[in-house]
Amino acid sequence: MIRYARVGEANVDVVRVERRLAAVLTADVVGYRRLMEPDEAGTLKARRKGVLEPLVAKHRGQIA
Repeated sequence: MIRYARVGEANVDVVRVERRLAAVLTADVVGYRRLMEPDEAGTLKARRKGVLEPLVAKHRGQIA
């Protein structure tokens, strides 16, 4: 809590609320099966590092 003093009034307790936006990403990937068949884990890691993470960083976001 933060205590503010106002001129001519008693001290008032004010609670600051931190608000944060959240977004959920869904994607329909063209050629998904072709990309995933040879190496599913490697493909997911490469797409995350090469596409998703740079976009999230550009917009000052985070991946949870």
